Amino acid sequence: MQINRYNRLEEATSDLMKRGYTHSFYSTEKGLQCLKSKKIYTAEEVKIVEHHRFKSTDSPNDTILLFVMELSDGTKGLNISTYGTYYDLNLMDFINKVKIIPRKK
Repeated sequence: MQINRYNRLEEATSDLMKRGYTHSFYSTEKGLQCLKSKKIYTAEEVKIVEHHRFKSTDSPNDTILLFVMELSDGTKGLNISTYGTYYDLNLMDFINKVKIIPRKK
């Protein structure tokens, strides 16, 4: 199974934004928050429709994770996080509760 359809994070975010994934999200202790609207979503309101991994150019031991999300109210957006030495424990706990849509072959 192919992990990425993109070679670089910049390429991925550019294409995904053209496809309508224009919002940015970050994790809080209460859930996933949209930067623009400030609305907080629970795991039940979020679907991960794609996910991609990239090697960090800053730290070779870190991986950049790109989660492509669709929310129950129609909002579509991205979360970019590192996984490695410094990772967001709140986000990883949240992602473990979210429905992940299987990749199409």
